[in-house]
Amino acid sequence: MNRKRLITALVLIVLAAAGVLAWQQRAKADVPTYRFVEVQRRDVRRTVSATGTLNAVTTVSVGTQVSGQLSDLYVDFNDHVTKGQLLARIDPRLALQAVTDAEATVERNNAQLVEAQREHTRNRELLDSGLVARSAYDTTQSSLAVAAANVKSARVALDRALRDR
Repeated sequence: MNRKRLITALVLIVLAAAGVLAWQQRAKADVPTYRFVEVQRRDVRRTVSATGTLNAVTTVSVGTQVSGQLSDLYVDFNDHVTKGQLLARIDPRLALQAVTDAEATVERNNAQLVEAQREHTRNRELLDSGLVARSAYDTTQSSLAVAAANVKSARVALDRALRDR
């Protein structure tokens, strides 16, 4: 029994010694280190280091009335620009093709209008002679109105294409 007490006492002494050593090491690690230098006379410089996101004071959105690929770009990012200054040029080829297409549509619709007018005139004469039914005449009258509306719509599309070029 005496031997058991002796072993237990030795284990407790070893554990206590290890605890004291660990506590001393930890206390040394918490002590700040200082650097000692001689005082000198110099200019004070302030430096601020920070992280974050920069935002512009003023942001201006620039857009166009028409879209397309740019053929020329006359300014760069953050350049100073003035009102009315040309910033970029949109490739005019697509706009010119749209004008040509709109002109062709106007011509096609004008030809359909002329044909509808002829058909309407012919059916009116035949109706007066009693050789065509009233429903056939009404159909040609409706076709004439549709052809006239198509011409009007095609002219509006042409005006838009001319403005966008």
